[in-house]
Amino acid sequence: DVATGRQLPAFALPIAELREVPTVPMDERRGEYYLRLQVRDQPRVLGDVLSLLGMQGVSVASNEQPEQEVGSDGTVSVFLTTHATQEAAMQQAVAMIRQLPTVVGEPCLIRIERGV
Repeated sequence: DVATGRQLPAFALPIAELREVPTVPMDERRGEYYLRLQVRDQPRVLGDVLSLLGMQGVSVASNEQPEQEVGSDGTVSVFLTTHATQEAAMQQAVAMIRQLPTVVGEPCLIRIERGV
């Protein structure tokens, strides 16, 4: 745009049209989440993870454990997305999941932002 001399407002709107967005404390934020785990390839691992999420009131929207080679360390990747839930509940669930002996490494939690 700069090379062609086209000028646009920095935030896609003129400054006069920008408005404040109400905020909430992070623990009260509601939204969907993506969670990636590296887990041992053993029975009941996914069930244990889902149980811990459920104990915190977190509802799973999708889960995937793609067909893959088991790593040399005996682990596989598991991917989950959740329905909208509170940040505090999700953080508590991940803290408990982190303690499972079948979870290897640090869980990767990403907030899914919609309508921002």
